Amino acid sequence: MIVFLLIAGRQRGLLLIVAALSSLLLAGCNDSTVVPATVTTSPTLATPTATALPTAASTAIPLTVTPIPAPTSTALVPTATPEPAIFGLSSFDFVDSQHGWGFGDECTTACTPVLRLTNDGGRTWKPGPNPKLNIPTGKNFYEYVNQIRFANLKDGWIFGPGFFATHDGGLTWESNPNVSKVTTLVPVGNSIWAFGEYCSQPQTCISGLLSSTDAGRNWQLLPNQPFSLRKDESRVILIKTSPQNAWIYNWNQDKSVLVTTQDGGKTWQTIQTPCDWRAVLSALDVNRGWLMCMGQPATAMVAKSLYATTDGGKTWILVSEVSYKSIIGELPIIGLAGQILFISPTQGFMTLSRTVFHATTDGGKTWQAPLNGRDWQRDGGQKNLIFVDKQHGWFLSYDNIMFRTTDGGATWEDIEAR
Repeated sequence: MIVFLLIAGRQRGLLLIVAALSSLLLAGCNDSTVVPATVTTSPTLATPTATALPTAASTAIPLTVTPIPAPTSTALVPTATPEPAIFGLSSFDFVDSQHGWGFGDECTTACTPVLRLTNDGGRTWKPGPNPKLNIPTGKNFYEYVNQIRFANLKDGWIFGPGFFATHDGGLTWESNPNVSKVTTLVPVGNSIWAFGEYCSQPQTCISGLLSSTDAGRNWQLLPNQPFSLRKDESRVILIKTSPQNAWIYNWNQDKSVLVTTQDGGKTWQTIQTPCDWRAVLSALDVNRGWLMCMGQPATAMVAKSLYATTDGGKTWILVSEVSYKSIIGELPIIGLAGQILFISPTQGFMTLSRTVFHATTDGGKTWQAPLNGRDWQRDGGQKNLIFVDKQHGWFLSYDNIMFRTTDGGATWEDIEAR
């Protein structure tokens, strides 16, 4: 068979080999001896016997419950931050170029009267002892007292319409049972004049011009009154140019009157004026003076006429005017004039409501605003214009800013009086 396979060649060799092998397999299948299959099984593992652990003796352990204290709150309770006090200056006064006092209120939840002091002409202010004022129950102290004046370093007054005096530079203040409802007070040396009420008894009071010759310790009504002063709707401007010489302008809804004295109030001269209603007055001496007449306000505009006299009021000359019908010179039409103050025949100043501070250098013919609007705040306005000599002066804006000059008004420095 092998020879045949070789002769037949390679082509049929594979088939023949397959056939031969198939025959051999068939022959093996006819053999009766069967070889059994051997199955190997894994040995059976013995099931482990559970060994009981020894049981511990049952000993009851008492359970003690300790309460846990509630945690202590460490939260900080917020402390209310107090509101900063707001200071408002209502009035001030100087007795020389360096020493001055300011009076006003300091408010948080309530307002209390406070005093401010300066010894450097107003550059800096420090708190003084707060005046302990006996304000009547139900009275707002600001409505009861709102002005301050000093005659010297020791003697001063807080008034308007209440009345309190100090004779130790403001350390202590006391009322005077004989004086009340003071609206105007002017000191010249130890001679003090004031318009108010003199009360000989608590319910017996007479309105008029009061005088003191001992720096305000004792007061009396002047024996010869300049005019009959009405208690209602009376406005009084009092100017003393010396202990003997004074000008007084009084106006109310019915009339106006101007009087002068040259003998300390023993006699009075009534002066005819060009004004028939509201006016402000300035005087340098017994002969030279100015009157600013005003009309009824129309919104912010107010007609004004400035007159001057050099003979004690015998004659008046129209210097400048602004109205709906006439313009002479240069006067601002906005605002009521609160004060005019001349420190020389040519140089003067004017405070106004609702506009800025004005000044003149030609006797009142023309007026300019020297601060270039630095004194303008909200509705504007100034008050408390004071000069102690021809160089040193101050005024206060309604927004609590003080302005100071040391060169006769050529320049002004603004100071926040706190």
